[in-house]
Amino acid sequence: VQSAFSLARPGNPSDVALALALRQLGWPAGETAVIPFEPRGSARFFTRLQYRDQRAILVRYSLDREENGLYAGHARFLASLGLPVPAVLADAPAHRFAVLQDLGDRSLQALCEEGASRRAAQVYRSVLVSLARWHGVAARAARRMRLSLVPPFSPDLYRWEREFFVRHFLVPRVAPAASDCDAVLRELAAAADALGAAPAVLVHRDLQSSNILLCGARPYFIDFQGMRFGPAAYDLASLLCDPYVELAEDLVEDLLRFYNRRAGALGPVSAEIFWLAAVERLAQALGAYGRLGANPDTARFGRYVEPGLRMMRRALDRSRACPRLAALLQALASPAGR
Repeated sequence: VQSAFSLARPGNPSDVALALALRQLGWPAGETAVIPFEPRGSARFFTRLQYRDQRAILVRYSLDREENGLYAGHARFLASLGLPVPAVLADAPAHRFAVLQDLGDRSLQALCEEGASRRAAQVYRSVLVSLARWHGVAARAARRMRLSLVPPFSPDLYRWEREFFVRHFLVPRVAPAASDCDAVLRELAAAADALGAAPAVLVHRDLQSSNILLCGARPYFIDFQGMRFGPAAYDLASLLCDPYVELAEDLVEDLLRFYNRRAGALGPVSAEIFWLAAVERLAQALGAYGRLGANPDTARFGRYVEPGLRMMRRALDRSRACPRLAALLQALASPAGR
């Protein structure tokens, strides 16, 4: 923890952003504590600012990923529809930073890790109520307003996800023959084709338990900068088949039914499409864990490989979509899941 005054040195672009953020907040540099977060898996850098009893989150980002520059606008859009997201306190796209409401550090992931199963189930249902509104009301508003978004889910995006999985996870962990890699890519392509035929709604794109913060009585969504149009099942699979928490299968099915009862005109998400989406999402997640786990700064993500494998095996068993992939993953021993 350092004072902002000691960090706000002329000539350093990051410190200029900090100084400008404090100026917009009206907080004195010499009296504001600066608490950097540990590195994340994106080209964004988070810092907690605290002045007396006031707190905020400074988010600095690069445009290596186009979506990073969209966060503040998306937050304002979603808040205008009554969806629970952090308030934007300052926004300086020219300097590539934004200042957001500090919702604290208590996530849905942390709640699940505490073993508070009844409370966690209630939070999941609350999240799903908001998610149905996101998929419906927000999707219609985004189309009407022509909201600036990254490109929708497409054959190219699905291809990137499966190639990412093979390159960063399957090849390093399993060392399959080239013919096996080709077979897995074909299997995942068939799953993606089925998802591509599903109705497109506005999806969060990274809806995992760590991206839901608990503040007061409401769960809040964060990390929605990659919001785009795609299948509702992708969000549901991201949330309900999340390796960070490993929900029991009967609870997953109960929560899917809960969402479907609130989907309204969107129509229900079938179990078939849901489990295909779980295979797709978990392939992307395992690829990410493989890549991040190999980097010393983000090696902590490697501990989610085993739960990710357990969740993937479940999804492969339920979908019966990728027999070659299922056979290859059997070679990776994993303790029984919860």
